[in-house]
Amino acid sequence: MYPQQNTPAPDDQNQYDFIVSPGKSGPRNGGQPSMILRLGLVLGLILIVLVGFIGIKSLLIGGESTTDNLYKILGQQQQMIVITSAATTGKTAPLSVANAAAATTTELSLITARQELAIYTSGGGKINPKKTVYAGRVAVNEQLAASITAGTYNATFASVLETQLTEYQQTLRTTFNMTKNNEGRKLLGEQYDQATLLLKQLDTNN
Repeated sequence: MYPQQNTPAPDDQNQYDFIVSPGKSGPRNGGQPSMILRLGLVLGLILIVLVGFIGIKSLLIGGESTTDNLYKILGQQQQMIVITSAATTGKTAPLSVANAAAATTTELSLITARQELAIYTSGGGKINPKKTVYAGRVAVNEQLAASITAGTYNATFASVLETQLTEYQQTLRTTFNMTKNNEGRKLLGEQYDQATLLLKQLDTNN
């Protein structure tokens, strides 16, 4: 039988040398990343996703200011639909034949244009009607109502519609220049051309 060898007991003091001697290595956490590191990675991924989403939205619509302009255009379209519809359904004083024709053409053209722009602006969803309210609607409606009493509705209607079509056309041009994607530029360009034709018709009829 081989003689048993006495294995020296580990020096208890050596187990804790890393505490009193910083230069020596001590226990590790098994290579696991710290909680702070994991949290940083998660936050970094969330930030990347958020930035990507904002970038895609800006690419499709063109930015927040462009969206505001799109809603403004929708409001201008709606206001002109209201006043032309009132004129063509006999709710106001009679118009001349030429102005009545211009009112009908403008109403039908803008109904279609507004439907197309609403789909583009909302991405196929719903439009918040509060965002499309025309700011000057009260003043315009009061002006037209007063002209009925004064017997000048025909001339006032033509003047008001011409002013509104001109402002509408200017907003379309501004928004077109701000829009980056091809779909939006095509739609806005077509509606600008339609507004030009409507203005020419109104000018011709007066």
